[in-house]
Amino acid sequence: MIKKIVNEIIRKESRQEAINVLNQATNDEINEFINYYNDEKHNICCLVIDTIKDRLISENKMSSDGDFGNLLKKLYDNNDNY
Repeated sequence: MIKKIVNEIIRKESRQEAINVLNQATNDEINEFINYYNDEKHNICCLVIDTIKDRLISENKMSSDGDFGNLLKKLYDNNDNY
């Protein structure tokens, strides 16, 4: 089910990373992801993946490469241009 959702809402070049992150998610995190998907809040699904990856980075289980994670840094960097 997770792979089906990811294929539907995540751009093609980021899908494998999303799957890798979600494969290491807790049951609660997966449920949160699915609940937002069911509520058609697909942007929030991406934020859930960001949050999971941030946790995995802090636990040294994943590197900070890729499209997900470091949400606050991305927000800060994007606001730096204004």
